[in-house]
Amino acid sequence: MKFTEITPYIFPTGNEIGFLTNMNTYDEKSDFVKLHEETILENEISLDAQVVDFEPIVMALDPNVVIDSSSKSINSNRFFLLDGHHRWKFAKNKNFINKLKCILVNFSDVKIKSYAFSINVTEDYFYNILNQYGFTKSKNQKLCLYFDDEEFSNLSFQNINELYEFKKILQDKKIIIPILKESKLTTKSVTFTPINPSDLITLDGLLPPKSTWITPRL
Repeated sequence: MKFTEITPYIFPTGNEIGFLTNMNTYDEKSDFVKLHEETILENEISLDAQVVDFEPIVMALDPNVVIDSSSKSINSNRFFLLDGHHRWKFAKNKNFINKLKCILVNFSDVKIKSYAFSINVTEDYFYNILNQYGFTKSKNQKLCLYFDDEEFSNLSFQNINELYEFKKILQDKKIIIPILKESKLTTKSVTFTPINPSDLITLDGLLPPKSTWITPRL
């Protein structure tokens, strides 16, 4: 996909710079956009929505491709969707990907934190669930859940996919619910070992909804 209409864009969340453009040369046969999260059914976009009215999606370029303020055009056929999974799904189902606006960022600028959740049950019940699934208090483990200034791990977990499969169980059972604003975070917030940007490349399948807090973001 070749981008020729490129405008520098400063994200409202900080000083990160992206490049606003559009997807009008997208070709499904030759261009690959990798997603990393499932969408939420309750947040699906209304069928009468107009793609041209959507906020831009945010995509990271292939690590081997770099864009800067001197770039007049950019050519790449591999991208990583950072923000806009619902918009992407809607546009793809309507065959309107080429009507989407997008903001391109360099892969090296991507930072990922765990999305934060609050517990939707009593603390005693939550601790019982952790115990039921083999989680115990731990120190400096690689695959962890954090709650109340404590680290909890299941030492049988071999990879981050297993940790996020457990996260999906907690979400599906409504044991935890997402905190939509960072200002609402407390020590009682539940977070998980975040994935690394490099995991976006190697990730097999999709993480549960609200698994990543990625910047740059709208």
